[in-house]
Amino acid sequence: MPVWRNWSGKQSAEPASVVRPTSEEAVVGAVRAAAAAGQRVRVVGAAHS
Repeated sequence: MPVWRNWSGKQSAEPASVVRPTSEEAVVGAVRAAAAAGQRVRVVGAAHS
């Protein structure tokens, strides 16, 4: 499983998956796949704040 940490390392999470979409269509596909699997989607920007 991937582990996400913010820039300082003080915040972390163990998401079921990490997706880095490069298009709007890829975002839509990722959200639909998560919804079909009963999962939630969290968005992370640059992880600086």
